[in-house]
Amino acid sequence: MTAQIVAQKLGLSIQIDPRLRKVNQGEWEGMLASDIAVRYPTEWEARQQGPVHTRPPGGEKVAEVDARVWTAADDNARRYPAGSVLIVSHALARATLPSRASNLPLEHVYHLVPANGCLEMIHWPSDKSSEGARRA
Repeated sequence: MTAQIVAQKLGLSIQIDPRLRKVNQGEWEGMLASDIAVRYPTEWEARQQGPVHTRPPGGEKVAEVDARVWTAADDNARRYPAGSVLIVSHALARATLPSRASNLPLEHVYHLVPANGCLEMIHWPSDKSSEGARRA
């Protein structure tokens, strides 16, 4: 819905890319953290110890989200080397971009989760794509 609103205001078309979707929480989807801790105590404890590399049952690791979002951004940089691309995505998925662009360990991604509607510009070199991206 956010992409539709922005696209309409700016006169842009929307291209849906499933690689930009939010993290798949699997069986935890829609559950409260307190309920997850009770129903999945072992998995929840593992998540607390290493949230980036722990997979919820039936879901995906944040490291996997990072890889797919990064690939989508690289593809966009190659597709539009002289232009700007507006990426609209869910907070955690979107936070992986400035994390990598700033060369931060992925464990810092949770500190980079933006507020709803937050805009951030990331300069992405088209010649080497993900190498040398930087935040602005």
